[in-house]
Amino acid sequence: MSVRCQESPVLAGSATLAALGALVLCLAEPAGYGKYTESRMPVATRLSARAAWFLQELPSFAVPAGILAGQPRSLFGQPATVLLGLFCAHYFHR
Repeated sequence: MSVRCQESPVLAGSATLAALGALVLCLAEPAGYGKYTESRMPVATRLSARAAWFLQELPSFAVPAGILAGQPRSLFGQPATVLLGLFCAHYFHR
């Protein structure tokens, strides 16, 4: 099974994201983070440390899990499937 690379849309999307990121960096005001947050900030908008960690790590778990769930089994061999499964499982191990 050959997968055709769609180079033009990938490059256009990457350039768009880079331009939007540069625009945000140039125009946005710095925000307080952690202990540097201003006290007048409403408490409802703050996240606990556990919730912030979960949101930060969610893509690292969701992308490999989506790859495992969405790809045909013939695309991956057994070692690759086991490796991706172990990578996903390590998020639940304490």
